[in-house]
Amino acid sequence: MKQCLEYRPEIDGLRGVSILLVVIYHFFPKALTGGFIGVDIFFVISGFLITGISKSRYRDESWSTLSFYSARIRRLFPSLLLVIGFSLFIGWFSLLPSEYLGLGRHAKAGLGFFENFALSRESGYFGEAIGFKPLAHIWSLSIEEQFYLMFPLLVLFTKGWERHGVKTMSIILLGSLLTNLYRAYIDPSDIYLAPAARCWELMSGAVLSLLLTKTPPKEGGLNRQSRILPILVELLAICGLLLMVIPAFWISETTIFPGWPATLPVIGALITIHLGSRSRLIRGVLTNRPIILIGLISYPLYLWHWVLRSFLLLELGLEPSFLSRCLTLLMSGLIAYACYRWVEAPFRKTARQGFATALLLAGAVIVALAASLIVGAKGFPNRFPEHVDNAEIIEESYPSEWRLRSCLLKGSQTPDNLGDECVTDPLELADTAKHDIKVLLWGDSYAAHLYPGLKSFQNAEAKVTQINMVACFPGKGFRSKNSQNCWMLYDFVISHLAQHHYDLVILAANWESYGRERIEGDFISTLKELNTVSPNNVVIFGPPPRWSMPLGKLMAKKYHRFNKQEFPERLSDGLSQETFELDQRMERIVTAQNMGYISIVGHLCDHNGCLVRRGPKLMSVDEGHLSLEASHLLFDSLKDLTGRHDH
Repeated sequence: MKQCLEYRPEIDGLRGVSILLVVIYHFFPKALTGGFIGVDIFFVISGFLITGISKSRYRDESWSTLSFYSARIRRLFPSLLLVIGFSLFIGWFSLLPSEYLGLGRHAKAGLGFFENFALSRESGYFGEAIGFKPLAHIWSLSIEEQFYLMFPLLVLFTKGWERHGVKTMSIILLGSLLTNLYRAYIDPSDIYLAPAARCWELMSGAVLSLLLTKTPPKEGGLNRQSRILPILVELLAICGLLLMVIPAFWISETTIFPGWPATLPVIGALITIHLGSRSRLIRGVLTNRPIILIGLISYPLYLWHWVLRSFLLLELGLEPSFLSRCLTLLMSGLIAYACYRWVEAPFRKTARQGFATALLLAGAVIVALAASLIVGAKGFPNRFPEHVDNAEIIEESYPSEWRLRSCLLKGSQTPDNLGDECVTDPLELADTAKHDIKVLLWGDSYAAHLYPGLKSFQNAEAKVTQINMVACFPGKGFRSKNSQNCWMLYDFVISHLAQHHYDLVILAANWESYGRERIEGDFISTLKELNTVSPNNVVIFGPPPRWSMPLGKLMAKKYHRFNKQEFPERLSDGLSQETFELDQRMERIVTAQNMGYISIVGHLCDHNGCLVRRGPKLMSVDEGHLSLEASHLLFDSLKDLTGRHDH
């Protein structure tokens, strides 16, 4: 029992490592593409500690369901209420109505610990808009609290783990792990935020805690193998630390996660916790004062760093500079320390635990009422001039003209789900007099947004075959968590082109999101394959203008900041310069393959910036997709569709 309650500084150090992984990923994602695995390490630590503490108190007969939840409230609510209250207060002065409305909804979800479900209904954790949601990171607390809802039942069912504790936990662990692996294979699009696919991580820590306290280590009785044990311990320690660090560099947002890759940091955390103070390496890495201090403030640091970064992004309307991110990170650390020292500690150490719990619950009710008021008032649009609110009205993410789920497939669909109206009938292909031009439009949603303008190009009765899939890179074998059947679409298109002739094959995608290596590798392979099955009639559309936030919000923020009475027609602030660099690089690649290339930014942008509106109509429905108006305008500006006159 004493071993269970004994302070283990290496666990605080492990907390420090996990929060550093998360923070570096959020502030410098290119430096640590998989730093979000720090959350998985948090889950293991949480399961380990809560089980050990609960078992110890159960043996002392000081455990009860009421005391368990009271302790969780005093642990989580002080910093959580402060962060949510701060966000609602600052949001009143800085957020647009739709943003403030969204903040109110997420505040309610955070306080009710169902933020993971709220995010799943929106863009998910890796959606482009996630950075503009100051409370999105509370999803991990929601997962933990959903786990803790069933925790007292497990304690009572197993009689404080004395009866079938390890067996019961292991069965739940195995069931959750298999659910995770199965869903990662079948439909990984929403497993990141799913409690059933995450429970095993907390359970693994819980099972380890039970195993370590089940049989106390025997003293004395050294044997011949004791001499090599220290070597094995250090080798295992190296493996444990590497399993937690190396995946942070090769896992990325496109990795199907959790899935099997999540087992690596989880196993690493279990090894590190199990070895504990027995390893000199672990003591040296995890028990130094700086890393322990970071571990002690890890919870408030987790809460504050994302909120401050998100509000900085919302205020600037573009990705913060390196200096801005460093200063924000430093501020997050200072606030987190102050919060730990003068907010968390008094509530956790107070002798009046019942009063502290009641006070925190009352605070939660007040904050929840404030959030409900914001939602009910739809973000208080009267804080802004009327036309600023109107500028936020953006078309739906997937306009009906893109033909979602029929011609623009979701990642879980297959080519068999393509509607009859999407794929050109072979008999119509043979009838050369029936249509002026026969076109195959291939790519992801950034191909689908071209369809409205392409369909009416120069008033021609074009017969367009539309074969698109969301988040699907047009490359052989590509598969991601949002587009697990993309590889099928590639094979389908290549086979279709081998059997049917088209006057023109158009290829378009959200090129920026797939990375430079894929553009200079798989993309070139795709072009060579197209040259084989459909030579001399392929044209590539380059990337469209990309904005730092949804265009309507960006323009409304500029009005609010500079108090302009009229929105400009062109804008350069908040415009990604990487788009223009990619456009030039892609044109060189495509030209080298003797194919046509059409530069979208070349037609919509000039030295004054990119076109953002035509009358009251915006040119983008979000950060990059062209609106219906922009799609028609683009094709109206083209002389032909060969893409060769631009070279």
